[in-house]
Formats: sequence, structure tokens, C-alpha cells
Amino acid sequence: MHLKNVKINDVPLTGEKAKSLTQEELYSISQIIEQLEDGERQIAEYGRQLEKRFGNLRLHKFVVAALGFERVCFRKIES
Repeated sequence: MHLKNVKINDVPLTGEKAKSLTQEELYSISQIIEQLEDGERQIAEYGRQLEKRFGNLRLHKFVVAALGFERVCFRKIES
């Protein structure tokens, strides 16, 4: 799992507004998209390095992006 953070101040939202967003709205925020994509690239590379070193580990890879303390987004990375 790789954790990324988006500061609530970096997104033009209040904490209350962030809490009321639908999942679709949350996952369409450009900073969230950017952090999930960046985390996906990083976790894929970490996974490749681990599997190269230790063999087939059957890893379950996830990237998580938090929007302040209000919301959390995640994506499972398929091998």
C-alpha cells in the first residue's frame, strides 16, 4: 500500500463540502487523480522490485489518497 495526501487547502473546498462529495465527484478532483496515478506508478515499481528479489509473492497492491482528514480514496493495482 502506498499512501498519498492532498491537503484540503490545495483543493478549493471546505472540509464540510469535501465530506458531502459523491465518490464520482471525489475521484474527479484533479489533485486526487494526480496523486492516485503517481502512487500507482510508485507501487508498481516497488512491486516489481520485490518480486524480482523474492520471486512470486502474490502481492496485493493498493494506492490510497487522503483528502485532508475528511475523505479517503483508494485503488487496487492489478498486476
